[in-house]
Amino acid sequence: MLPSLKKLPTLWFYIVTLRFLHPTHTIWILLTFFAIAKISATPSGYSLAERNLAKVIQEQFAFFEYAKESHSDQEAELTRKAQSVVSAYEVHLAENPDDVNGLILFGKFLKKVGQNKQAVDYFLKADLLEPKLAVIKQQIANYLVESGKAVDAFPFFLMAAQLSPKVADYHFELGTFIYLFSTELTQEKILTPQASSTLMLESFKTATILSPKKLEYALRYAQCFFDCPNYEKQEALSQWDLILADFSNLSIAETDYIKLCKARILIELKRKREAKKLIQSVSSKTLTKSKLSLLKKASDTKGRVLPLKSSKKSNKEAIKTGFIFPTDKHLQRMQSVSSRLNEEKLLSELTLDVLKARLDGAGSVKLEFLSKIPSYPSK
Repeated sequence: MLPSLKKLPTLWFYIVTLRFLHPTHTIWILLTFFAIAKISATPSGYSLAERNLAKVIQEQFAFFEYAKESHSDQEAELTRKAQSVVSAYEVHLAENPDDVNGLILFGKFLKKVGQNKQAVDYFLKADLLEPKLAVIKQQIANYLVESGKAVDAFPFFLMAAQLSPKVADYHFELGTFIYLFSTELTQEKILTPQASSTLMLESFKTATILSPKKLEYALRYAQCFFDCPNYEKQEALSQWDLILADFSNLSIAETDYIKLCKARILIELKRKREAKKLIQSVSSKTLTKSKLSLLKKASDTKGRVLPLKSSKKSNKEAIKTGFIFPTDKHLQRMQSVSSRLNEEKLLSELTLDVLKARLDGAGSVKLEFLSKIPSYPSK
């Protein structure tokens, strides 16, 4: 049973919350319903701009619902509805050019339908108006990575985690980014190899602490020890034990995988008898190759262990202390990238005419625009 509308939070709460969520997320849909219901119940309690934005959100919701049931022979109607949503956003932002919520929501809509370059225009404008919003930094960072400018994205990921330190997703994304692009960050002398490993570990650890019930985060934190030279083996072993203790609904294959990870660490700790016992308890056929490989190492009387990626000495105190960010240097780099994006004239005043709306192979809506934002060479 739905709660009384009088007891629901303000419309502002719903709209602000929506900007953090995916346009097809279940919670997004629920909040859309509440936002519209709130206005319908007490329309005089909200400004004209708030009421208009809520109507745009409602139209966007209806568009995605229609798209779910659409077929290839309905592209004309899908295109018409897509243009209606785009036009509704444009009219709203023309009348309310400083509406940060509207800018973010329109940007996320454009990104959802495959128009990343147009989307970043609105994220950049929102960033100019409200430079301390983590969700904007995150969206700009993702755009830069997708555009092949991963190094430029680094300070934006850093700032997102710093601006919203209690949001696990931002820390997890930062850790994942460093894992994927640590080589580039080292080559550009933005991070040392040790600082890169330390920050990655701290990011995954923080994400796990903030979302202790999320298996994906707990697993990635445990796995990332193997990505670091001379990692803290006992700490890594403890993390694998915590996963077994905290997640009782693991499949046999998942449990066996964790056993093999623990066995690898035990071998490196010279505790081969314990490792061998764990390995022999693994029954999953999909892990047979890894099982036999580790079993051979556990039975090796010469004491050889699994090779690590690097033989460089680890700074244990750095891992304990953590990584302090963002530094002035990273802030300056972020500001420089933002300026360059603006100089490339990504903030275009062109209106967007939907040439065609279609469904891709995965059933997601993609738009093609008649008015294209011109591309400019990077300086």
